[in-house]
Amino acid sequence: MMIKARSIRPVSKFIHLEYTSGMVLFLAVVLAIIWVNSPFADAYHHKLKFHA
Repeated sequence: MMIKARSIRPVSKFIHLEYTSGMVLFLAVVLAIIWVNSPFADAYHHKLKFHA
């Protein structure tokens, strides 16, 4: 039983991290869509063309 718990724990952690990163990405996309369709769209396009 201990071997099964030891092998499942990393998989469970990976799935949890995958879910968390997916939610962060989703929220970033939603914020970008709101930003580009707001009165601040010019600032969005200015940041989009910024070269580092």
